[in-house]
Amino acid sequence: MTDSSLNKETSETSTVDVDLEKQFARIESTKHKTDFVVGKTRSATFFSVKATKGTTPSELSGKYTTLEKAVEAVERFVRNAKETFSVRSDRLHEERQQRKDAESKSKNG
Repeated sequence: MTDSSLNKETSETSTVDVDLEKQFARIESTKHKTDFVVGKTRSATFFSVKATKGTTPSELSGKYTTLEKAVEAVERFVRNAKETFSVRSDRLHEERQQRKDAESKSKNG
C-alpha cells in the first residue's frame, strides 16, 4: 500500500515515492546526482536517511521518529540546497550541445 498524499512532485526539485507497507521512501532530486532513501534503522524504532551515492549530508544525518518527518527533512534540504557542481556542469554541457546543434543546422540549411 502506498500513500498518495506523500507520493508527489514537490516543485521542480524532487519526486517522492513512499511505500507505507515497507516503511520506505525514495526522494529523487534534480539538484543532486544522488537519490535519498528513508527507511528504518537496524533497531527498527527510528527512521534514517541515506544517500544512494556518496555520503549522507550532515543536515540529514540523525534519527527521525516518523517516515513523514524524515521525508519533510529531505524535502526541506533539497528545496534549500544549491544545484551540485556536477549537475550544473552536465546541464551547461547539454545547453552548449543544443546551441551547437542549432547553429550547425542553421548554417547547413
